[in-house]
Amino acid sequence: MRNGMLLTGGGKDRKIILWDHDLNPEREMEVPDQHGTIRTVAEGKADQFLVGTSRNFILRGTFNDGFQIEVQGHTDELWGLATHPFKDLLLTCAQDRQVCMWNSVEHRREWTRLVDEPGHCADFHPGGTVVAIGTHSGRWFVLDAETRDLVSVHTDGNEQLSVMRYSVDGTLLAVGSHDNFIYLYAVSENGRKYSRHGKCTGHSSYITHLDWSPDNKYIMSNSGDYEILYWDIEHGCKLMRN
Repeated sequence: MRNGMLLTGGGKDRKIILWDHDLNPEREMEVPDQHGTIRTVAEGKADQFLVGTSRNFILRGTFNDGFQIEVQGHTDELWGLATHPFKDLLLTCAQDRQVCMWNSVEHRREWTRLVDEPGHCADFHPGGTVVAIGTHSGRWFVLDAETRDLVSVHTDGNEQLSVMRYSVDGTLLAVGSHDNFIYLYAVSENGRKYSRHGKCTGHSSYITHLDWSPDNKYIMSNSGDYEILYWDIEHGCKLMRN
């Protein structure tokens, strides 16, 4: 440090220790468990110091005031991203099994939840109260966007889900899978209840993207072999040939 004292971060014990000129420990504090283990320390302004952790956090702190979070993030590949229909919020899910809600104006995390499997895709219900998240194994679940409570869990196939999309009016949910199918669910109770509605069969490769028409009657979908198909949902998920 500028005053000749030494600051060390002890890896897995998550302790920051300040040593005096004779290398006697003078002050110590611990990084909270959810931030990970200490990977690097640096001197900041005045008596502040910076700590970089194994979970992509940069913390700024002093021995008197504790830590403030400067940077936070996922610790593995980020796959799913969804924006809230009317609030300044966005949700991410990643290979690290974390689901995070972010405030896009203040650039801070609102909440995080650890789920059972890596998340791959997500979409908010148009009502904004729930969000659907598709995982690596074909399971998908719905979380309450405020309390992060589990609302509902379903499974479609056993391959990764690549896209979740609510219809514009929020009455249907389309789930695109790597098994080449699009699964459809009827949605009620403002996104809290789901019942199987049908299945779109016709792609010869995995689903990559899908979108609803504004009138909620049709879906356009893309697949891994660059094919674009159109589906008539109103009349039984039929493939439209023309």
